[in-house]
Amino acid sequence: MIKKIPLVLSFFVFLFCMNLSVFGQDYCLMVGYVYDNLLPTIPPRDSVDPCHADHPGTLSLSAQCLRNGQYWAIDWKFELIQCLASGGDDPCWETGCHTHPREWDTERKLLTSFGGLRTSGNYQKLLEINQQGLVSFDVAKPEASGVIILKVKAKIPAGIRTDNFWRMNRGWHPDYEDIDFIYTSIEFPFHVLGLVELAGPINEANPDRSYVKVCGTTNPHTEGGNYYGTQAMINNLVELAEEVRTLYKESTKNLYPPNGFDVKISFNDLSLMYGGIYDVVGDWECHPEGGGHWYHREGKSVDPNSSVCLVCDAGQTGCPSLSSSSMVEIIKKDGTWHDPMSVKEWIVDIASEKGFDELHPDREDRIHLELE
Repeated sequence: MIKKIPLVLSFFVFLFCMNLSVFGQDYCLMVGYVYDNLLPTIPPRDSVDPCHADHPGTLSLSAQCLRNGQYWAIDWKFELIQCLASGGDDPCWETGCHTHPREWDTERKLLTSFGGLRTSGNYQKLLEINQQGLVSFDVAKPEASGVIILKVKAKIPAGIRTDNFWRMNRGWHPDYEDIDFIYTSIEFPFHVLGLVELAGPINEANPDRSYVKVCGTTNPHTEGGNYYGTQAMINNLVELAEEVRTLYKESTKNLYPPNGFDVKISFNDLSLMYGGIYDVVGDWECHPEGGGHWYHREGKSVDPNSSVCLVCDAGQTGCPSLSSSSMVEIIKKDGTWHDPMSVKEWIVDIASEKGFDELHPDREDRIHLELE
């Protein structure tokens, strides 16, 4: 468990106030926010609906307008905007590996894909506040990773927007689509940091690798962005795969003398590159009954492929690929033999020694391993 250490970050769009005696009147615009972390909202495991959090994580934002050091009441607009991929080397930083549009037609999908803004009542994507010098409200963290932009607009009369005003309020700009307002933007990077990739291309038949990745993504997610986990998760998966390969080879020497069969365990989804909800269908919902995911958000989840769980290396006559329900007789590390068991039972038995829990204990057609 990662300990959350409270941090304080104040983002000041206005850097400093000029001296009144120099410029006559000072107009200062400042925006700041305070947070404990910038993780996406992760629903608790014991939620009634594990797909969505009952209460999103939040950060506190405030904005103020000062005239000669005193609050000056103006109109404000705040709007959450999707950050599109810039075409750089790491588009998942901006998009969270979601190539489908973020949605805000309902509060639930708004909170999942954008987060939300709230002073009271429901969360919103657009918040308008009239005639206040100081405003403060909660910003909900989305369940999806990626960068969300908050556009902040302040209604400042044109006559006040002198050269001195713009020098004092660096980072603010005229809004040519809403000419009564000026604006600035804040980027909120919501990410689970530190996740690393399970090595290897999709469907690579490398005989030196003890596993194969068989579930590449296409739209609505970035290709290859679904094989990420914590370093401990990746280490344990590789150990699991190597042990399965070694013991299966030893157990099948009588079937394929003198060496036995070489097989790879096949892995479907882990987590997306920066964590957060992995909505396989691309509609900001989980659909666990149809192969979607409640979990897979923190780099601690993996689904071994149940239909073709063990894949034979090429060129081995008589080597069958096995599903999770196929029955096998396997030698133990101490040289004794297990009773006949399913491939799933065998894999889960090894995985449990490496700190994994199996979340579908009553189904032979599914395997979900979760690192404790």
